[in-house]
Amino acid sequence: MLGVEEAARRPTFTGSTRAGAAALLAGFDFAPEGPVLVVVADCPRGEPDSAIEHAAGAGAVAFVVGPAGGVRLVEHAAAAEPYPGTRFRQAVERDVRAIDVRSYDRAAFVEPVTAAIDGLDADPSGVDAAAIHAPDGDLPYRAAKAANVERDLVDRCATVADLGDTGAASAPLSIARAVADGHDRILAVGYGSGASADGLVLAGSCPVGWPDIEPNELDYPSYLRRRGDLSGSPPAGGGASVSVPSWKRSLPQRHRLVAGQCDSCGALAFPPEGACPRCHELGDFAAVTLPRTGTVETVTTVGQDGAPPEFAPLQQRSGALGVTIVAFRVDDESVSVPLQVAADAEPVEPGETVATVCRHLYTQEGSRGTGGRSVRNSFDND
Repeated sequence: MLGVEEAARRPTFTGSTRAGAAALLAGFDFAPEGPVLVVVADCPRGEPDSAIEHAAGAGAVAFVVGPAGGVRLVEHAAAAEPYPGTRFRQAVERDVRAIDVRSYDRAAFVEPVTAAIDGLDADPSGVDAAAIHAPDGDLPYRAAKAANVERDLVDRCATVADLGDTGAASAPLSIARAVADGHDRILAVGYGSGASADGLVLAGSCPVGWPDIEPNELDYPSYLRRRGDLSGSPPAGGGASVSVPSWKRSLPQRHRLVAGQCDSCGALAFPPEGACPRCHELGDFAAVTLPRTGTVETVTTVGQDGAPPEFAPLQQRSGALGVTIVAFRVDDESVSVPLQVAADAEPVEPGETVATVCRHLYTQEGSRGTGGRSVRNSFDND
């Protein structure tokens, strides 16, 4: 998807809301060897009538950590208390469950968070913002009060009020917001793994792309369809699914829009296979990565039963699929590529410039399929 070198290390942190802070710490550990990309994403969910679901949100943040410049790690402290934990999700389940004993939940959160902050040499009053993990709008402030951190420092970068509980991405998102707002000395605390916490002090500044998120209201039936609670099984027959080997072979095209350029006439072909679309030669194609932006040539929608069977659950959740034909130019050559319109994107019209983003397309036989979708262009450049 990103064209990362095959030899690059790819550690994964999961199974805990502490994973986001752990990944960021690992990024600082690896940074002396070269640039490190740290990506944190989470989307907790509970039963529709639970407090966990009512507070649940979704968030993702990416950091590039390097050996010099930008935001640096000043110090780190960890703490743990012998609490069995407050929230659980078994591997075969989608929903998070909670013990839901309020006094116990508070103690299990406040004690390790406070201990991690106390373990730092830095004076909490000397920071500009406090990015504390926020499973709800109450616990981070209780922990801040116990650790003598001013409430205003938490308010400066809190995301729980507008994004909800973003799980492992909670503290990293607050760090990004703090840096975006110009705060150059930040206290951050990640929490999870039973009752354990990581305290970090970060200092410095760097550019941050913080998006403007427009609210999208759903009625209750639409919400249940979006969750997949009202979705049935894929229809039997009616089309062939894409095999895993075929999907794997097409990943460069699905993720990075890798086209082919004919050795004989220079025409572009997408996908880069078969005969050249211009001279019809059966020679080799040179790999060419298309730009991330292109021009819409035509737009249509595909209703239910009109798409391959693997898209049936998506259509049950989101309705008709928007599909575009987008022209991409490389020098004097152009090639047209079919792309779905991202479900959360505004409608587009022919002649508009769109950007390609990588999104989840469907899940088939337990394997998640991802690929390019088009959204109205909001990037400054290609």
